Amino acid sequence: IVKESNIESILKGKGFSQCLCMIADESCTVSVPKAELKKNAPLIIKDAVLSQLSIDFNNITIIEV
Repeated sequence: IVKESNIESILKGKGFSQCLCMIADESCTVSVPKAELKKNAPLIIKDAVLSQLSIDFNNITIIEV
């Protein structure tokens, strides 16, 4: 729960108005508003996740809401 909260805080600090992070086993899912998914947003999101977790890059899923 702490790591999920940390990732959400990092993303809000990087300009995402709302986000939700869910960690399960060796994967992480991040939900962000569709309107805020700019060209470099996936890299920003994955960088935030990898700063808190040691998981494979391919195990990070981004969902537009």
